[in-house]
Formats: sequence, C-alpha cells, structure tokens
Amino acid sequence: MNQEHMNTHLKNGMTGGLSLAFFHLCWIVVVAIGWGQAILDFVFKIHMLNSPLQVQPFNPAFALTLLLVTFTVGFVMGIVIGASACAIRPPALGKSPGPKNV
Repeated sequence: MNQEHMNTHLKNGMTGGLSLAFFHLCWIVVVAIGWGQAILDFVFKIHMLNSPLQVQPFNPAFALTLLLVTFTVGFVMGIVIGASACAIRPPALGKSPGPKNV
C-alpha cells in the first residue's frame, strides 16, 4: 500500500469520524439546552409510537464520551468503507493497474 492510498484511507476515516461526531454534537447541544425530551417525544409521535425513553440531564463527561466513541466508530467505518470501495472498483481509464504478484 503506497502513501497515496494511506492518505486516502485517513481522509475517509476523518470524514466518517467527523460526520458521525458532528451529528452527535448536535444532539448534545439539544440535550444541554433542554429540548431533548420534546424532540424525542415528537419523533416517536410522528411514527405513531409511545416514547418509552426518558432523556437524562446533561452530563459533560457522558457528552465527551459520546463524541469520542462516535468519532472512533465513524473513523473505522470510513476506513473500512473507503478501502472496500477501492478494492472493488475498476482502475481509472488511462492508468495501468500496476504490477501483479505472480
């Protein structure tokens, strides 16, 4: 694996990690300002469900843990999905596929 592929995989990982963490950062802000339960109740209601969940009070330690875990999961998913796509897509036109091990 060459340096270009490594950079691509790291970029894919960063994109996945930052995307997933950003959505959870939005949820953290919603909970911190006290709108979490109302939004959760609304989402369940429009799906014609009763909400069995209760949003807990904001906790900075849990918020940081949520961001770290979701970034890590997104980072790994970005690398795996990006590497899988590179492995199955045909080579670009005009480029040689490179040497093959025989």
